[in-house]
Amino acid sequence: MNRSLLPPALPDVEADQPTECELRVLRVITEGKTAKEIAAGLRIGVNTVRNE
Repeated sequence: MNRSLLPPALPDVEADQPTECELRVLRVITEGKTAKEIAAGLRIGVNTVRNE
């Protein structure tokens, strides 16, 4: 079948939702803490904080 006749794929709705880790980082960011403080408090790496 010609692919141009197929409807476009629907976006993955779940991909647009923040992960639990992202939500935890965001909550702590609002407290004004540094990436290093957030990483220590959540027991995750500083790079993870920066990526989230």
